[in-house]
Amino acid sequence: MKGETWMKKLSPKELAWVRKFEEINHRKPTTRERRAAFAQRKKALRKKRAGLSNTSKVLITVLIFTLLVGLTILVLQLRDDKKELAQSRKEAQLTKKDGSSSKSGASSGSTSSSISRKDSENSSSSSSEVYSQERKSKYWNSDKAASLADFIDYWGQKMNQPDYKEISVDLPVYWKDGSELSRDETIVDGYEYWYGDNKVHRYIFVIDSTGKGKVLYSQDNSGSKYTVTETDNIALKNGFDKIIKGAKF
Repeated sequence: MKGETWMKKLSPKELAWVRKFEEINHRKPTTRERRAAFAQRKKALRKKRAGLSNTSKVLITVLIFTLLVGLTILVLQLRDDKKELAQSRKEAQLTKKDGSSSKSGASSGSTSSSISRKDSENSSSSSSEVYSQERKSKYWNSDKAASLADFIDYWGQKMNQPDYKEISVDLPVYWKDGSELSRDETIVDGYEYWYGDNKVHRYIFVIDSTGKGKVLYSQDNSGSKYTVTETDNIALKNGFDKIIKGAKF
């Protein structure tokens, strides 16, 4: 009875070991033999579990390290992209300022800058040139040019035309009926978006002597002139008017 009592306290695996011992040795194991065998088994189990635990820790450490490396690379990439975008905008503004300075320094005497920026006309007086530069300074500056660049970027995305580029309007500008722009109107900026088979959306931004703005639209791709009409896009016209008045985008 006493032997049966201690056997009831054994686990299934321990019972299996006892039966195996009896089959091999044709007797029951002593208490000391049982304890030694069970202790050895428990030690082996603890060692196995410790090995699994260490493996899990190594795997978790490797996973965390991989995630940290990936996040670091992503952060560095985003920072570089942001720097490149800021540098591109800065270079565009500097190029614009340099172009404006070279134009004002090159003209003198009886030669004046054409209000439409098409060709210099020898018949203009130096006083009209000074007046033109004063109007540009009064109604347009680098801050407004930067706001227009941001607005065009936003508006282009909204129109599913995400790649508008700033241009220097250095070709003659004509209305659709063949007439030239009024000498009272000054071109301050231009943007274009090329798509499809050599097709283009081009917008030319003009301010008259009273500070009123116009947005001219052209699809001309001849490379010799720009034929324009005034745009019907209300959002574009309203945005330009607000920027002229000093609104920040």
